[in-house]
Amino acid sequence: MGNIRPFFRCRVQVFDYSGDLGKAGRGAITLQIGIHGIPIDMAPEVYANLTSGALNGYWNFNISDKDLYYYRRVYLGCIRAVDFLVSLPQYDGQNLGIQGGSQGGALAIVTAALDPRINYLTAMYPALSDMTGYLHGRAGGWPHVFAGNNLQNFNNPKTLETIGYYDV
Repeated sequence: MGNIRPFFRCRVQVFDYSGDLGKAGRGAITLQIGIHGIPIDMAPEVYANLTSGALNGYWNFNISDKDLYYYRRVYLGCIRAVDFLVSLPQYDGQNLGIQGGSQGGALAIVTAALDPRINYLTAMYPALSDMTGYLHGRAGGWPHVFAGNNLQNFNNPKTLETIGYYDV
């Protein structure tokens, strides 16, 4: 189907999305995902309220259970996004890239690692990386689970097991 290349961009902030018109204008199929399962076209104040309310600290939701941890659904959702992209008739069947920064960088790496259909990866300053670094005398990655006051709340065997499972 021509030379159309899907390009999957992970963005995980709580806000509306505008798409990647630059890449789309150059012939790429683009997809941005929101990891929170909320509509992407609401008023900006709704996202602000979610950020300071229901989604505040989401990166710690169920952090002591690897089967219920917030990022389990997120990682699986990234794979489903790839499933969607490769199902499009415009996809050339060969070229599939993923990119992201911060949490999106982490999700890009994880998705590329879990899905062999992805053959191009760009990750900038990936979060969720070396999260236990603080326990070993080095800086740990966002969300700084074991830094400062967090250490007393999360330094336990169940959280360490979960983090070990999800750390990029």
